[in-house]
Amino acid sequence: MIVAAWGVMAGCSDDSGAASDTGATSNGAADAGAGDSGSTEDSGVADSGAGVDSGGVEDSGGADAGEDVVDNGLPPRPWAVDSPGFYNVGFRSLTASYTTIDDVERELRVVVWYPTLDTEGEDALYGGLLPRAGVFTDATVAPAEGGAPFPVMVFSHGNSGFAEQSYFLTEYFTTHGWVVVSLDHTGNTFDATGIDPAIFYLRPVDVSVVLDTVLALPEGDPLSGRLGDDIVMAGHSFGGYTTLLASGAGFAVDDLFALCDADVIDEDNCAHYREPEREAQLRMGFLDERIDVAIPMSPGATQLMGPGIGDITIPTLLLTAALDETTPNVTEGDPTWQALMAQGSVRVDFATAGHFTFSNACDAFPGLIDGDGCGDGFLPAEEAHAAINTFSLAFARFHLFGEAELEPLLNGEQEVSSDATISARP
Repeated sequence: MIVAAWGVMAGCSDDSGAASDTGATSNGAADAGAGDSGSTEDSGVADSGAGVDSGGVEDSGGADAGEDVVDNGLPPRPWAVDSPGFYNVGFRSLTASYTTIDDVERELRVVVWYPTLDTEGEDALYGGLLPRAGVFTDATVAPAEGGAPFPVMVFSHGNSGFAEQSYFLTEYFTTHGWVVVSLDHTGNTFDATGIDPAIFYLRPVDVSVVLDTVLALPEGDPLSGRLGDDIVMAGHSFGGYTTLLASGAGFAVDDLFALCDADVIDEDNCAHYREPEREAQLRMGFLDERIDVAIPMSPGATQLMGPGIGDITIPTLLLTAALDETTPNVTEGDPTWQALMAQGSVRVDFATAGHFTFSNACDAFPGLIDGDGCGDGFLPAEEAHAAINTFSLAFARFHLFGEAELEPLLNGEQEVSSDATISARP
C-alpha cells in the first residue's frame, strides 16, 4: 500500500490528461458555490438566494457566529450556510520563510483572502495567471463585528497545484467573515518537474510556518491582531495528505523502512529518509495544535500514515469522490475513513464526483481536462461546489461555534445534495 503512495502524487496529472493537480475558474465571487437546497431557516440554510437565519447562538466565538453586524450595516448573524455571505472579498499576498531541517532557506508565496466592505478596486490576479473580477487586491479590511477577531481557514493545494486552486471554497468562507490563508508549496506547484522526497515532510511544516507568520503580523499591518484562534485547515489531494499530518496523523515510519529493506522502494528515497534528523522529524510527527477542525478533500498518499490516521483527535470532515481515479476510494478514501476515529468526524462521499471536483480545474479550463470529475457524466462543478461549501461551512461552524441547528445537514437528516452519502462518527 505504501508503495502506491509514492506514485500517487506523481500521477495526479498524468491519467486524466490534466496539466496540473488543479486549476481555477473565473466566476464572480458571489457566484462561488451559491445553491438552493430547498432547506429551512432553522438549520441555517436559506430557502432561496441569500436568505438569513436570524436565530442566535449564545456561546459562539469568531466573526462567523458572533454578535449582530450592526457596525457594518450587514444582516444579523448567523447567516445561511448554503448561500454566499454578505462581505466582499479582499485579496493580498505576502512571503513567509524558514530554514528547513536540511539547513535550506525556504521561501513561500502566501495569499490571503479577507472580508472587506469595498465595492470596487483592482481585480485580483490568481497565480499570476487568472484575473478574478470582483475580488479586490489590497482592499480595506472590514471593521470588526462586535470587536471579535476573524476565524481562520488555512488551505493546502494539491500536487502541481497553486495557492488559489480551490477558490470556490476560499472565497466562499471569506464572504462569511473568515480570513483564508493559502500558500504555494515551493517546489510542488504547477511549474515543478518531479517530486522531491523532501516535500512529503516539508508540506506540513510549511503550513505551521505560514500560520506563525499570519498570526504575528507586525503592528501597522491591516490584519495585525485581527485573526482569531478558531482555525480550520482544508486541503485537496496532496493538500489533503498535508491536512491529515498537520491535524495529528502519525507517519508509518517502520512500515516504510520495512519496504526499503525489502528493496521495494527506491534506494535513494530510502536513504533520504534514513538520515537521522529526517527520521526523527517523521517519528515526531507534524501536529499543529492550533488547528481545531480538519477538512481533507480527496486526500492522497494516505498509506504513508496508515493506522497513524487514528492519532487525529480533532473533528474531521473527509470529502471523497466515488469516481476518483487519482486517489481512488479503494486505496485512499475508504482506508482513511476506517482509520479515522476522531469524535464528531463526518465523511461525505459524492457518487458522481471525481478527483478534480474539489478544485476549480473543470470550470476554469473547459475541455482541457477530460475525466476524473471533468466532463459529461460527472456532478456539474456549480452543484458540486455548492454542496462542498455548504458541508464545509456547516461543519466548521457546528464544531467551532456550537451552532446545533446545523447538525441535520451533517448527519443526513436534511439533504444538501442527492449525490452525497454521509457517514458519521458519534
